[in-house]
Amino acid sequence: TTMMPPEPPAASAQKEPPRQQQPPLVPLDPAKQQELQELGQHVLRFLDEAVQELRARRDPGVEALEAFRDTLLRQGQFLSAESDVQHAQPLAYTPYQVFRKPDGNVTININVVVNGKIFADLLQRAKTTPLYRDILIAVLVKEGTTLVDLRSRPQFYIDMWDLSLAFAQRQFDRADPTAVELARRTAAHLVEMEAVGYLAVLDYFSRRAIIPEALEAVGPQELDPWLGGTLRHFFEFLRLTQDKNVRLEEYARD
Repeated sequence: TTMMPPEPPAASAQKEPPRQQQPPLVPLDPAKQQELQELGQHVLRFLDEAVQELRARRDPGVEALEAFRDTLLRQGQFLSAESDVQHAQPLAYTPYQVFRKPDGNVTININVVVNGKIFADLLQRAKTTPLYRDILIAVLVKEGTTLVDLRSRPQFYIDMWDLSLAFAQRQFDRADPTAVELARRTAAHLVEMEAVGYLAVLDYFSRRAIIPEALEAVGPQELDPWLGGTLRHFFEFLRLTQDKNVRLEEYARD
């Protein structure tokens, strides 16, 4: 559920940005098309409810959740093509691309993707285990926080794109100081970029008094591989920050 580092585009793609690419939403089967459209509406209704919920308790995460919801509304299509058949993708992620026009202007294309299958499964589990609702909201706050950060300091994400592109195009050699420095800078940017969202998750869990033991208790009961992995991931994340009294921004600074 992290913001994906950019894939290097073709050289020609850097000159003029194409139309924003949306994840395919319309399957061949009209019945399945209708099902996904209804699921997309359900996602938006949940986000409206969650925004009101966070606003009512004055949770600071409401700004990020609103940013996530409003982005989906503007985007129109946001369900991944695999969302109705498999857990091939995380619950939500925010890939972006950087394009440079001949006149020197830089454009950042953002395309939020939601895996509707995982979303629906989490909502179903939340009916009997409220912890799942908080996990769902935490993931969406995480992605929304990244969206807010991207819009407030776009140059950092442009630099991240450029570093990733340069690193992908260069053969890594430990004996090459330039390659090592490029790898270090790329890794440092990636950690800082990921820390933005994960700090939001940590703060949300703290406000909701969610402790590692709560996640550990439901983890073994979860048969779904993605949801089970998410619970283990958040459990280890909370335990690390709690036991070692560390914050992710410490890693981003090092």
